Amino acid sequence: MITCYELMQGPELVVTRTYDCSAEFAGPENVAAVCREVFNMGELAEEKVILFALSGKRIMGVFELSKGNADSSLTDVQSIFTRIFLCGVKHFIIAHNHPSQNCLPSRQDFKVTMKLKQACGVMDCILVDHIIVTRDKLYSFYEKGILEDIENIVESETQTKGEESVLRKREEMLCRIQKMIYYFTGEMDVCVGQNKKSRRDETGTQKEDSVEPGLSASTGFCKSSWKELKGCLNDLDDVMNFLKDGQNQVQDWQIAGMNAMLDKCARGRAVPYEVSTAFKGLLRMYG
Repeated sequence: MITCYELMQGPELVVTRTYDCSAEFAGPENVAAVCREVFNMGELAEEKVILFALSGKRIMGVFELSKGNADSSLTDVQSIFTRIFLCGVKHFIIAHNHPSQNCLPSRQDFKVTMKLKQACGVMDCILVDHIIVTRDKLYSFYEKGILEDIENIVESETQTKGEESVLRKREEMLCRIQKMIYYFTGEMDVCVGQNKKSRRDETGTQKEDSVEPGLSASTGFCKSSWKELKGCLNDLDDVMNFLKDGQNQVQDWQIAGMNAMLDKCARGRAVPYEVSTAFKGLLRMYG
């Protein structure tokens, strides 16, 4: 026989109903069976969180913390520990279901488990297990040996996520620079064509035309700018090679700075010569 409680104003515990099943904690499978058979957690189309208060192996009380939003219930540390203390116990188990039937924990599941474990250190309580339940599977943080090292696991996961983010941004930056190279190459072709342009004088003889005024460096290119364009392309090649080399460290703020410069160019519909040099400076490719 297990007893299910509700927390009333006071605070005090009031028995709401009882269930005719074993009140002994015999392991994760036992808890998962109660979650499925008593609370239908294997079939629910939304998440539900159950708190088991333990005294030794005996389940002293069961609380339905929420239905519909597991994350908010698991992070409501105050309500969890209020119920535990009113039961007069120190040990507890948290269980929740995944309606998707995928029992693997999410990043958020790891984070809230770490938060509960840290709170236990302050409250002098013990989180025995965090169990994820599906129709026919379960995931036990205790059985996987995760609880003891949860902080390092979450820290490593966060670091990996940050590295993935920087890698994705680096790849996006490579695409933007490649488009910039195409732009400079096109402008170089224009300049070469204009430098070769000729006109006939009054006598009908052919003469090489002087370079047309064209556009200034702040709004476009030409006007004897072939060498400058060549230099820009060389610098951009250096930047591309630097970003492609995984051994080169690139920080988030450096990528953000490069994006900011390119965004400014896009707004002004111009790419000044100095951008490629600025990129190299931002990546500290110059002494």
